[in-house]
Amino acid sequence: MVVCNCETTDSGGNYIYIYKLQLTIYKAKLPKGLSYVLKTSQVEDALSALDIDINVQLNFRVSRAGETGTRIFECYYWLPNANVPYNRFYINIGTVHYDDKILAASLMTTTAIIAFTKWVKFIALLPANSTLVKHNSYFRVIFNGGTLTIISDVLVD
Repeated sequence: MVVCNCETTDSGGNYIYIYKLQLTIYKAKLPKGLSYVLKTSQVEDALSALDIDINVQLNFRVSRAGETGTRIFECYYWLPNANVPYNRFYINIGTVHYDDKILAASLMTTTAIIAFTKWVKFIALLPANSTLVKHNSYFRVIFNGGTLTIISDVLVD
């Protein structure tokens, strides 16, 4: 459900909707040799451009390499529960070795962020009774050998 935080009219009597991104950020200092793959402002700008009301928790943390590569970005969509009465997106921004930073950041901004914002808008605008809406829907980006792999349980064109 999309709810506007503010509604007003312009001089011609047209409705103007002002949307708000509610962003909570947790960012730890990194060990030497590592770099975060995205900046806070890059994520904030991408989400703000969607013009929808969303609540986001943004966590920056050290990535761990796995069998398929390093998970450098992931987002979960969480439905309301007994402790938090609203929908929210829980995003983890990961790290790469400093030598891979330029390539990984470039791939993220030219490919993954575009796909991610389409996914967020699709999920956020689904009706509450949609069968596609579920707790822990996810969007992930794996970095391996200079390439990105995007994985999601909800595919968006």
